[in-house]
Amino acid sequence: MGWGGADEAAAQRPAATTAISTRHAGRARAGTVTSVLAGRCPAIDLDRERALHEFLLEAIKRGLVKSAHDCSEGGLACCLAECCLSRPEGRAIGAKLDLDLLPGRPDFMLFCENQTRAVISANEGSEPELRSLAGERGVDFMRIGKVGGDLFVIEGLVEVPVEKLRDAWEGAIPRLMGA
Repeated sequence: MGWGGADEAAAQRPAATTAISTRHAGRARAGTVTSVLAGRCPAIDLDRERALHEFLLEAIKRGLVKSAHDCSEGGLACCLAECCLSRPEGRAIGAKLDLDLLPGRPDFMLFCENQTRAVISANEGSEPELRSLAGERGVDFMRIGKVGGDLFVIEGLVEVPVEKLRDAWEGAIPRLMGA
């Protein structure tokens, strides 16, 4: 699901550093680059998965979460771009993100498809309560940016107008088919 609106905090439940490895560095991306889908799927920790879902459900019940999106298909980069584009009203909205605190190589951190990761957006003032709830559930929580504006920015890596993202997303199949 896309961002709920502007002036929201964007936060991620980051994967443990040991979970990001060359074996799991983004099967979808690797398939696109090499035309080969291979390798082992990431292991799943059902206790951590349950904790994340309990955290998300409770945060939603309390009205703290405006949107949530998993990172399992295409990784964090795809998740964040989809959040900018997948809004019920249809109007794209940007985000400015700083991923310096995430571990590992940028391509792994952006395209790793490990489970048990989600990005949420929330009202600015709800961050302390979200952090507390995440701590109670044993869920890692990290603020990674702010929603708003007309640009999709990942500091030091990407800066593109969201309308250009929308054109690439919506126009890819017609362009491939020569339409």
